[in-house]
Amino acid sequence: MEKNIDEAAQYVASLKVCAREKDLSTGSILHHKISKSGLLGKNLFLGSALVNMFVKCGELKKAQHVFDEFVDKNVVLWNSLLSGYALHGHNKEALACFEQMQRVSCLPNTVTYICILKACSSMRDLKKGQKIHSQIVNEGFLEKDTLMYSVLMDMYSKCKALDEVQELFNKIPVQSTDSWTALICAYVQCQCYEEALSSFEQMQQGGFSPNIATLTSIFKACGLLGCLEKGIEIHLHLVRIQWLEESIVASNALIDMYAKCGALSKAEEVFVKLPAPNLITWTELIAGCVNYGYGYDALIYSERLQLCGFSPDSVTYACILKACGNTEALERGKRIHARLVKDHALEEDPIIASSLINMYANCGALKNAQGVFGKLTTLDVVTWNVLIKGYVENGHHDLSFSCFKQMKEKGPLPNGTTVVCLLESCGVTGDLDKAEEVYAQVIRQNLLENDLLVGNSVVNVYVQCGDLQRAQEVFLALPAWNIISWNVLIAGYAEHGYSKISLYYYEQMKLAGFSPNTITIACTLKACGNILALDNGENIHAQVAKQVCIQSDDDMVINALVDMYARCGAHKRALQLHYQKPFQDATPWNAMISGCILHGQEEEAFNYFEQMQVQGYTPDEITFACILKACGSRGSVFKGQEIHSQVIQKGVSKLSMVVGTALVVMYSKCGMLMESQYLFDRLPIQDVVSWTALMTGYAAMGKDDTVLKIFDDMLLDGIHPNPVTFTAVLQVCRRRGLVQTAEYYFEIMRTSYQLDPDLEHYICMVDLYSASGHLDKAIALVRKVSDPTLCHTLLDACKKQGAAKIGSWSFQQM
Repeated sequence: MEKNIDEAAQYVASLKVCAREKDLSTGSILHHKISKSGLLGKNLFLGSALVNMFVKCGELKKAQHVFDEFVDKNVVLWNSLLSGYALHGHNKEALACFEQMQRVSCLPNTVTYICILKACSSMRDLKKGQKIHSQIVNEGFLEKDTLMYSVLMDMYSKCKALDEVQELFNKIPVQSTDSWTALICAYVQCQCYEEALSSFEQMQQGGFSPNIATLTSIFKACGLLGCLEKGIEIHLHLVRIQWLEESIVASNALIDMYAKCGALSKAEEVFVKLPAPNLITWTELIAGCVNYGYGYDALIYSERLQLCGFSPDSVTYACILKACGNTEALERGKRIHARLVKDHALEEDPIIASSLINMYANCGALKNAQGVFGKLTTLDVVTWNVLIKGYVENGHHDLSFSCFKQMKEKGPLPNGTTVVCLLESCGVTGDLDKAEEVYAQVIRQNLLENDLLVGNSVVNVYVQCGDLQRAQEVFLALPAWNIISWNVLIAGYAEHGYSKISLYYYEQMKLAGFSPNTITIACTLKACGNILALDNGENIHAQVAKQVCIQSDDDMVINALVDMYARCGAHKRALQLHYQKPFQDATPWNAMISGCILHGQEEEAFNYFEQMQVQGYTPDEITFACILKACGSRGSVFKGQEIHSQVIQKGVSKLSMVVGTALVVMYSKCGMLMESQYLFDRLPIQDVVSWTALMTGYAAMGKDDTVLKIFDDMLLDGIHPNPVTFTAVLQVCRRRGLVQTAEYYFEIMRTSYQLDPDLEHYICMVDLYSASGHLDKAIALVRKVSDPTLCHTLLDACKKQGAAKIGSWSFQQM
């Protein structure tokens, strides 16, 4: 008997060594010997040691087989198997093991509960965790072991149940470093970084010293908050007590904090002083460089890393490939690709594969990106998203949707990131049909429920496509709103000329308890300027002055205020703000110039244009476009030619579609059609504004046939006309007496292009009908619109034709 005990003890000791060193080969030999000796299934301690050895070596099936050899199992043996499943992420098996243990009436101990709570944490199974919490309370484990509080707090923090974490912390009879650390970690896990810093201060005031886990969490909070001063303060304290020298983990967290705060020189200082930086240290430094745009530095560090004998892991490779993409170091990326293929890393690691595809996409090498993607045997949602994003960012919008179609056919299901990328594509192209297709997918998968970014993207794409009613419907249907949701809607209405509705939603936002931010204020002020609502603008200005979270000297706010006051004709107020602080660009000058033009004060606009240059500000494309508009409005062709020369000298016309179109418009309004046509033909893209400007110029010169030909060419080119285009066409029809042609264009304006006729279009039609003797049709339009201007148009026609009765009726309508 004693011999068996001694032999078992020797086996246990040997198995512990095998477990520690993960020596499966020796462990398997010992397993065979134990089986032959007849001890297997009899000695529970030996069984636990054997199960534990297989667990540590990752052989869970063999561990389960040894476990099954025992008829009578104690809690230690159960814990060995249960901890193995939890350790290797087999959480469902761990829970099944725990339930089976309870069915055979084996009472769990502290170790059991720690393992099973870890499984609940990994699965984010809050309900199961709460059930186990009740068992722990009922069995008195909280009273026996205060460590259980920390374990429960960790489980609740992983499940994002912050209220339960705080409640547990308040119930702990005696606080400790572990309990404070659990609370701080929970705050960081739930993204409550300010609360984490506040708790850290209270912990120190209570005389508790931080451990590695505390410091790792607190540095993470400082980094994500950008709280550099606090991070430096903690760093200096650690230097004084020589704590960093003891822990590479804390040093890595410190480097990561400095990197996230953009203090890369500080991160490098910590790095240089480390006696033995590990792979994580190098990776944190490389990641910091990449995230702050120091791609070339990141590549230098990646070379040094390998010279020091380290092999990059998937996270390091992801950072290095991102640096290659950001710096467009395509050849460097190709060399890394060759190495990854040689090491078979692409098949084994989806993170590396996705990073490689992203690198090629960022370098514009989409064929290479598609080549990597096509060779992968396993495609997860991240890989699909990276390729779709690459197509969108490189302007290949059709290919992004082709990819989306394949993804739906082959799997996996698209996620929030997928649809956000596709909606961005729809917004750029203005493709409402495809936006509807993506939104249908969003509804099918119920993606609006838990992802506000998706909801905001849907609202935004409808705004960009001009379907504001649909945008409003989606906005009102969202389960929750944030300030971005409101800003998208407010900006959309302001951008599309529905300024009163924009201001209405601004008020609704405040009633809903949201405080406006800089973007809200800028959009709302634009709405005020659009409708010359000076009183509203002044009220918002007063609110800005009181609101602490918005800096009243913020460039965006001041530019928006200058623009609003200038548009409303309050030039003195605009000037006061203009000179309130030095500016870095031409934006406020542009606001002053465009405000003067809006109020017909072209001479003032010319004065501001000259002043800005005297004061050393360089006109940008918006400045030139505005001042050229002033030249066109005044017919100042010589001034326009002078500005044109300036544009050529600065090379702006080669870069800017805006300036090129403005020149076409200016020359057209000044009657210089040869110059206008010459510039039009050389525009990189001929949009509806440039086509319409050309038509208007030819119409003003009485070249009606040319106007109609240009209109037909524009339609053949796939350009959708705007209301001004139809005004030019209908005016030609009126002059030429082309009734049927005018009726055709008036009809397609509504049916084919969804444009509601405005007063100018009705005047053209009433005048045409009256002059052509179709007084019945003219009267029908006057009755439909009921506007005094139309009655006046009809009255003039009646005077010319001697239609006294109809003229009398027209006079009465006025």
